[in-house]
Amino acid sequence: MKLVMLSVILFCYSFINAQADKKKKKNEERFQIVKMLKFPNVDKLETTVPISDIQVISVVCDSIRLGYSTKGMMGGVISLTPDKPFTAFLQDHIYKMYKRDFKKNGSKILLVIKELRVGDRQSTELFAYTRIDADTYISNNGEQYKKLYTIDTVFVAALGTDVSGGHAEMIEKALKFLLKQSVQKAEIPQQEKMEELTIQQIIVGSNKRFDIPIFTDNVFKDGAYRNFEEFLNNNPSVVDYKTIVDEKGKATIINAAKEKLNVWGICEQGIISKYYDGALIAIERSGNRFIISDYVSKVNKMKGAQAKNALIGAGIGGALGGFYYYSEMLKIQMPLLVNSYPYISLPEKQPMASALDLKTGYFSF
Repeated sequence: MKLVMLSVILFCYSFINAQADKKKKKNEERFQIVKMLKFPNVDKLETTVPISDIQVISVVCDSIRLGYSTKGMMGGVISLTPDKPFTAFLQDHIYKMYKRDFKKNGSKILLVIKELRVGDRQSTELFAYTRIDADTYISNNGEQYKKLYTIDTVFVAALGTDVSGGHAEMIEKALKFLLKQSVQKAEIPQQEKMEELTIQQIIVGSNKRFDIPIFTDNVFKDGAYRNFEEFLNNNPSVVDYKTIVDEKGKATIINAAKEKLNVWGICEQGIISKYYDGALIAIERSGNRFIISDYVSKVNKMKGAQAKNALIGAGIGGALGGFYYYSEMLKIQMPLLVNSYPYISLPEKQPMASALDLKTGYFSF
Protein backbone atom coordinates (compact mmCIF):
# COMPACT_ATOMS: atom_id res chain seq x y z
CA MET A 1 0.00 0.00 0.00
CA LYS A 2 2.83 2.38 0.91
CA LEU A 3 4.50 1.55 -2.39
CA VAL A 4 1.31 2.39 -4.30
CA MET A 5 0.95 5.72 -2.47
CA LEU A 6 4.59 6.58 -3.15
CA SER A 7 4.08 5.82 -6.85
CA VAL A 8 1.03 8.09 -6.97
CA ILE A 9 2.90 10.92 -5.25
CA LEU A 10 5.85 10.59 -7.61
CA PHE A 11 3.52 10.55 -10.61
CA CYS A 12 1.73 13.70 -9.43
CA TYR A 13 5.04 15.41 -8.74
CA SER A 14 6.34 14.52 -12.21
CA PHE A 15 3.09 15.65 -13.85
CA ILE A 16 3.14 19.03 -12.08
CA ASN A 17 6.78 19.63 -13.02
CA ALA A 18 6.12 18.60 -16.62
CA GLN A 19 3.21 21.05 -16.85
CA ALA A 20 5.35 23.81 -15.33
CA ASP A 21 8.18 23.09 -17.79
CA LYS A 22 5.67 23.04 -20.66
CA LYS A 23 4.25 26.42 -19.61
CA LYS A 24 7.72 27.89 -19.19
CA LYS A 25 8.77 26.61 -22.61
CA LYS A 26 5.59 28.03 -24.17
CA ASN A 27 6.25 31.53 -22.84
CA GLU A 28 10.02 31.67 -23.29
CA GLU A 29 11.46 33.77 -26.10
CA ARG A 30 11.84 32.01 -29.42
CA PHE A 31 13.77 33.31 -32.42
CA GLN A 32 13.17 33.18 -36.15
CA ILE A 33 16.07 33.94 -38.47
CA VAL A 34 15.66 36.60 -41.16
CA LYS A 35 17.83 36.13 -44.23
CA MET A 36 18.31 38.79 -46.85
CA LEU A 37 17.39 37.79 -50.39
CA LYS A 38 19.94 35.53 -52.08
CA PHE A 39 19.35 37.36 -55.36
CA PRO A 40 18.55 41.04 -54.64
CA ASN A 41 16.24 43.13 -56.76
CA VAL A 42 19.06 45.24 -58.12
CA ASP A 43 18.61 48.89 -59.08
CA LYS A 44 21.58 50.45 -60.82
CA LEU A 45 23.21 53.16 -58.71
CA GLU A 46 22.49 55.95 -61.19
CA THR A 47 24.47 59.04 -60.26
CA THR A 48 26.84 61.55 -61.84
CA VAL A 49 29.01 61.29 -58.71
CA PRO A 50 31.27 58.20 -58.98
CA ILE A 51 31.03 55.95 -55.91
CA SER A 52 33.88 53.63 -54.93
CA ASP A 53 32.45 52.07 -51.76
CA ILE A 54 29.43 51.99 -49.44
CA GLN A 55 30.22 51.18 -45.82
CA VAL A 56 27.68 50.31 -43.11
CA ILE A 57 28.16 51.45 -39.49
CA SER A 58 25.73 50.14 -36.86
CA VAL A 59 24.79 52.17 -33.77
CA VAL A 60 21.37 50.53 -33.24
CA CYS A 61 19.71 50.04 -29.85
CA ASP A 62 19.56 46.26 -30.26
CA SER A 63 21.59 44.32 -32.82
CA ILE A 64 20.12 40.93 -31.84
CA ARG A 65 16.37 41.52 -32.20
CA LEU A 66 15.10 43.06 -35.42
CA GLY A 67 11.59 43.00 -33.97
CA TYR A 68 8.71 40.57 -33.43
CA SER A 69 6.50 38.50 -35.68
CA THR A 70 3.02 37.12 -34.94
CA LYS A 71 2.78 33.41 -35.68
CA GLY A 72 -0.93 32.74 -36.09
CA MET A 73 -3.66 32.24 -33.50
CA MET A 74 -1.91 29.46 -31.56
CA GLY A 75 1.73 30.33 -32.26
CA GLY A 76 2.13 33.53 -30.25
CA VAL A 77 4.94 35.99 -30.84
CA ILE A 78 8.43 35.14 -31.99
CA SER A 79 11.52 37.37 -32.02
CA LEU A 80 13.18 38.10 -35.35
CA THR A 81 16.96 37.99 -35.56
CA PRO A 82 19.42 38.45 -38.48
CA ASP A 83 21.15 35.35 -39.83
CA LYS A 84 24.58 36.92 -39.26
CA PRO A 85 26.10 39.77 -37.20
CA PHE A 86 24.01 42.89 -37.77
CA THR A 87 26.58 44.96 -39.70
CA ALA A 88 27.48 42.06 -42.00
CA PHE A 89 23.75 41.35 -42.42
CA LEU A 90 23.36 44.74 -44.13
CA GLN A 91 26.87 45.23 -45.55
CA ASP A 92 26.87 41.97 -47.50
CA HIS A 93 23.54 42.82 -49.09
CA ILE A 94 24.66 46.33 -49.99
CA TYR A 95 27.65 44.85 -51.83
CA LYS A 96 25.39 42.37 -53.63
CA MET A 97 23.24 45.22 -54.89
CA TYR A 98 25.81 47.87 -55.77
CA LYS A 99 29.38 46.55 -55.91
CA ARG A 100 29.31 46.25 -59.71
CA ASP A 101 28.55 49.99 -59.89
CA PHE A 102 31.61 51.06 -57.85
CA LYS A 103 34.25 53.20 -59.58
CA LYS A 104 37.92 52.93 -58.65
CA ASN A 105 38.50 56.62 -57.85
CA GLY A 106 35.03 57.53 -56.66
CA SER A 107 33.71 58.92 -53.36
CA LYS A 108 32.92 56.75 -50.36
CA ILE A 109 29.45 56.67 -48.79
CA LEU A 110 28.90 55.85 -45.14
CA LEU A 111 25.54 54.50 -43.91
CA VAL A 112 25.06 55.04 -40.17
CA ILE A 113 22.13 52.86 -39.11
CA LYS A 114 20.69 54.17 -35.84
CA GLU A 115 17.58 51.98 -35.89
CA LEU A 116 16.26 49.17 -38.03
CA ARG A 117 13.08 47.46 -36.80
CA VAL A 118 10.69 45.09 -38.51
CA GLY A 119 7.31 43.73 -37.50
CA ASP A 120 4.05 42.36 -38.86
CA ARG A 121 0.39 42.20 -37.95
CA GLN A 122 -2.58 40.18 -39.15
CA SER A 123 -5.71 42.35 -39.30
CA THR A 124 -7.74 42.96 -42.47
CA GLU A 125 -4.57 41.81 -44.28
CA LEU A 126 -1.11 40.67 -43.25
CA PHE A 127 0.89 43.88 -42.94
CA ALA A 128 4.65 44.15 -42.59
CA TYR A 129 6.58 47.13 -41.22
CA THR A 130 10.14 48.36 -41.45
CA ARG A 131 11.39 51.37 -39.54
CA ILE A 132 14.74 52.84 -40.56
CA ASP A 133 16.48 55.69 -38.77
CA ALA A 134 19.79 56.50 -40.44
CA ASP A 135 22.27 59.17 -41.49
CA THR A 136 24.44 59.04 -44.59
CA TYR A 137 27.81 60.70 -45.17
CA ILE A 138 30.17 61.11 -48.12
CA SER A 139 33.96 61.37 -48.34
CA ASN A 140 36.39 62.08 -51.15
CA ASN A 141 39.42 60.78 -49.26
CA GLY A 142 38.00 58.06 -46.99
CA GLU A 143 39.00 59.98 -43.86
CA GLN A 144 36.80 63.09 -43.53
CA TYR A 145 33.05 62.73 -44.09
CA LYS A 146 30.26 65.25 -44.71
CA LYS A 147 26.63 64.53 -43.89
CA LEU A 148 24.41 63.88 -46.91
CA TYR A 149 20.99 62.75 -45.78
CA THR A 150 18.90 61.81 -42.73
CA ILE A 151 15.85 59.53 -42.64
CA ASP A 152 13.51 58.25 -39.95
CA THR A 153 10.40 56.65 -41.39
CA VAL A 154 8.31 53.49 -41.50
CA PHE A 155 7.61 51.50 -44.66
CA VAL A 156 4.34 49.51 -44.74
CA ALA A 157 3.30 46.76 -47.14
CA ALA A 158 0.58 44.11 -47.40
CA LEU A 159 2.17 40.64 -47.59
CA GLY A 160 1.17 37.16 -48.63
CA THR A 161 2.10 34.16 -46.49
CA ASP A 162 5.92 34.44 -46.67
CA VAL A 163 6.45 36.80 -43.76
CA SER A 164 10.21 36.27 -43.30
CA GLY A 165 10.89 36.76 -47.01
CA GLY A 166 8.64 39.81 -46.90
CA HIS A 167 10.73 41.35 -44.12
CA ALA A 168 13.88 40.84 -46.19
CA GLU A 169 12.26 42.57 -49.17
CA MET A 170 11.13 45.45 -46.95
CA ILE A 171 14.62 45.94 -45.53
CA GLU A 172 16.03 45.91 -49.06
CA LYS A 173 13.44 48.49 -50.12
CA ALA A 174 14.41 50.76 -47.21
CA LEU A 175 18.12 50.50 -48.05
CA LYS A 176 17.53 51.24 -51.72
CA PHE A 177 15.41 54.27 -50.87
CA LEU A 178 18.10 55.53 -48.48
CA LEU A 179 20.87 55.13 -51.09
CA LYS A 180 18.81 56.70 -53.87
CA GLN A 181 18.05 59.79 -51.79
CA SER A 182 21.68 60.03 -50.67
CA VAL A 183 23.25 59.97 -54.14
CA GLN A 184 20.72 62.55 -55.31
CA LYS A 185 21.85 64.80 -52.46
CA ALA A 186 25.48 64.19 -53.43
CA GLU A 187 24.79 65.59 -56.90
CA ILE A 188 23.61 68.94 -55.52
CA PRO A 189 26.45 71.48 -55.08
CA GLN A 190 26.83 72.51 -51.44
CA GLN A 191 26.00 76.18 -50.88
CA GLU A 192 27.79 76.31 -47.53
CA LYS A 193 30.79 74.64 -45.95
CA MET A 194 29.76 71.39 -44.27
CA GLU A 195 31.35 70.05 -41.11
CA GLU A 196 33.82 67.26 -41.79
CA LEU A 197 34.03 64.34 -39.36
CA THR A 198 36.01 61.15 -38.98
CA ILE A 199 34.19 57.82 -38.69
CA GLN A 200 35.08 57.68 -34.99
CA GLN A 201 33.62 61.15 -34.42
CA ILE A 202 30.44 60.11 -36.23
CA ILE A 203 30.08 56.98 -34.07
CA VAL A 204 30.67 58.92 -30.85
CA GLY A 205 28.15 61.58 -31.90
CA SER A 206 25.53 58.98 -32.84
CA ASN A 207 25.91 57.19 -29.50
CA LYS A 208 25.43 60.40 -27.48
CA ARG A 209 21.68 59.76 -27.55
CA PHE A 210 22.31 56.98 -25.01
CA ASP A 211 24.36 59.23 -22.72
CA ILE A 212 21.35 60.23 -20.62
CA PRO A 213 20.53 59.54 -16.95
CA ILE A 214 17.83 56.92 -17.65
CA PHE A 215 20.62 54.79 -19.15
CA THR A 216 23.63 55.90 -17.14
CA ASP A 217 22.19 56.03 -13.60
CA ASN A 218 22.50 52.91 -11.48
CA VAL A 219 18.92 53.06 -10.13
CA PHE A 220 15.57 54.39 -11.30
CA LYS A 221 14.25 57.06 -8.95
CA ASP A 222 10.73 56.55 -7.59
CA GLY A 223 8.03 59.12 -8.33
CA ALA A 224 5.75 60.32 -11.12
CA TYR A 225 7.09 61.88 -14.34
CA ARG A 226 5.20 64.99 -15.42
CA ASN A 227 6.59 64.62 -18.93
CA PHE A 228 8.88 62.52 -21.13
CA GLU A 229 11.88 64.75 -20.41
CA GLU A 230 11.68 63.90 -16.71
CA PHE A 231 11.73 60.22 -17.63
CA LEU A 232 14.86 60.64 -19.80
CA ASN A 233 16.54 62.55 -16.97
CA ASN A 234 15.50 59.91 -14.41
CA ASN A 235 14.08 62.81 -12.41
CA PRO A 236 10.39 62.33 -11.48
CA SER A 237 9.26 65.63 -9.97
CA VAL A 238 6.05 64.36 -8.33
CA VAL A 239 6.80 62.39 -5.17
CA ASP A 240 3.61 62.96 -3.16
CA TYR A 241 0.97 61.02 -5.08
CA LYS A 242 -1.15 57.88 -4.92
CA THR A 243 -2.03 55.32 -7.59
CA ILE A 244 -5.51 53.77 -7.54
CA VAL A 245 -6.17 50.79 -9.83
CA ASP A 246 -9.68 49.30 -10.16
CA GLU A 247 -10.63 45.70 -11.00
CA LYS A 248 -10.49 46.37 -14.76
CA GLY A 249 -6.99 47.80 -14.57
CA LYS A 250 -7.98 51.45 -14.91
CA ALA A 251 -5.40 53.57 -13.10
CA THR A 252 -6.02 56.96 -11.54
CA ILE A 253 -3.15 58.99 -10.15
CA ILE A 254 -3.97 61.65 -7.56
CA ASN A 255 -1.94 64.08 -5.46
CA ALA A 256 -2.23 64.82 -1.73
CA ALA A 257 -5.22 67.09 -2.44
CA LYS A 258 -6.93 64.16 -4.24
CA GLU A 259 -6.67 65.98 -7.57
CA LYS A 260 -6.25 63.79 -10.65
CA LEU A 261 -2.80 64.10 -12.22
CA ASN A 262 -2.01 63.81 -15.93
CA VAL A 263 1.47 62.32 -15.90
CA TRP A 264 3.72 60.66 -18.50
CA GLY A 265 4.39 57.71 -16.21
CA ILE A 266 5.48 56.55 -12.78
CA CYS A 267 8.29 54.63 -11.12
CA GLU A 268 7.52 52.59 -8.01
CA GLN A 269 10.16 50.43 -6.31
CA GLY A 270 12.32 50.77 -9.41
CA ILE A 271 9.59 49.56 -11.80
CA ILE A 272 8.68 52.05 -14.53
CA SER A 273 5.21 52.26 -16.11
CA LYS A 274 4.01 54.53 -18.89
CA TYR A 275 0.56 56.04 -18.26
CA TYR A 276 -1.54 55.51 -21.37
CA ASP A 277 -5.31 55.87 -21.89
CA GLY A 278 -6.06 55.24 -18.21
CA ALA A 279 -3.71 52.24 -18.01
CA LEU A 280 -0.25 51.72 -16.55
CA ILE A 281 1.92 49.86 -19.09
CA ALA A 282 5.05 48.47 -17.41
CA ILE A 283 8.27 48.95 -19.38
CA GLU A 284 11.76 47.64 -18.76
CA ARG A 285 15.23 48.37 -20.06
CA SER A 286 16.62 45.96 -22.65
CA GLY A 287 20.08 47.06 -23.79
CA ASN A 288 19.75 50.61 -25.08
CA ARG A 289 15.97 50.56 -25.42
CA PHE A 290 12.87 50.25 -23.27
CA ILE A 291 10.36 47.53 -24.14
CA ILE A 292 7.00 46.49 -22.72
CA SER A 293 7.89 44.31 -19.72
CA ASP A 294 7.67 40.56 -20.40
CA TYR A 295 6.34 41.40 -23.85
CA VAL A 296 6.71 37.93 -25.39
CA SER A 297 5.12 36.03 -22.49
CA LYS A 298 2.28 38.58 -22.14
CA VAL A 299 1.41 38.38 -25.83
CA ASN A 300 1.59 34.59 -25.92
CA LYS A 301 -0.62 34.37 -22.85
CA MET A 302 -3.19 36.68 -24.45
CA LYS A 303 -3.11 34.78 -27.73
CA GLY A 304 -3.69 31.53 -25.86
CA ALA A 305 -6.79 33.08 -24.28
CA GLN A 306 -7.93 34.29 -27.69
CA ALA A 307 -7.56 30.82 -29.18
CA LYS A 308 -9.53 29.28 -26.31
CA ASN A 309 -12.30 31.86 -26.64
CA ALA A 310 -12.44 31.36 -30.39
CA LEU A 311 -12.98 27.63 -29.90
CA ILE A 312 -15.92 28.23 -27.54
CA GLY A 313 -17.31 31.09 -29.62
CA ALA A 314 -16.52 33.89 -27.17
CA GLY A 315 -13.73 35.83 -28.82
CA ILE A 316 -11.91 39.00 -27.83
CA GLY A 317 -12.38 42.11 -29.94
CA GLY A 318 -9.61 43.48 -32.13
CA ALA A 319 -6.87 41.94 -34.23
CA LEU A 320 -4.92 38.90 -33.11
CA GLY A 321 -1.53 39.32 -31.52
CA GLY A 322 0.03 42.16 -29.60
CA PHE A 323 -0.27 43.42 -26.05
CA TYR A 324 -3.79 44.25 -24.82
CA TYR A 325 -4.86 46.75 -22.20
CA TYR A 326 -8.16 48.08 -20.87
CA SER A 327 -8.99 51.32 -22.72
CA GLU A 328 -10.58 53.87 -20.39
CA MET A 329 -11.83 55.85 -23.37
CA LEU A 330 -13.52 52.91 -25.15
CA LYS A 331 -14.27 50.83 -22.03
CA ILE A 332 -13.04 47.61 -23.68
CA GLN A 333 -9.87 45.54 -24.05
CA MET A 334 -7.81 46.98 -26.90
CA PRO A 335 -4.59 45.98 -28.65
CA LEU A 336 -1.83 48.49 -27.94
CA LEU A 337 -1.15 49.99 -31.37
CA VAL A 338 1.51 52.37 -32.64
CA ASN A 339 -0.52 55.45 -33.59
CA SER A 340 2.26 58.05 -33.50
CA TYR A 341 3.01 57.90 -37.25
CA PRO A 342 0.53 60.26 -38.98
CA TYR A 343 1.00 58.54 -42.35
CA ILE A 344 -0.30 55.24 -40.85
CA SER A 345 -3.66 56.63 -39.79
CA LEU A 346 -5.99 53.63 -40.16
CA PRO A 347 -6.10 51.46 -37.00
CA GLU A 348 -6.27 48.24 -39.06
CA LYS A 349 -2.89 49.17 -40.60
CA GLN A 350 -1.11 50.31 -37.45
CA PRO A 351 1.61 48.02 -36.04
CA MET A 352 1.44 46.44 -32.61
CA ALA A 353 3.41 48.30 -29.95
CA SER A 354 6.28 46.54 -28.21
CA ALA A 355 8.77 49.26 -27.29
CA LEU A 356 9.22 52.92 -26.44
CA ASP A 357 10.36 55.46 -29.03
CA LEU A 358 13.17 57.32 -27.28
CA LYS A 359 12.80 60.29 -29.62
CA THR A 360 9.18 61.02 -28.80
CA GLY A 361 8.16 59.06 -25.69
CA TYR A 362 5.37 57.33 -27.65
CA PHE A 363 5.06 53.58 -28.19
CA SER A 364 6.79 52.02 -31.18
CA PHE A 365 7.44 48.49 -32.44
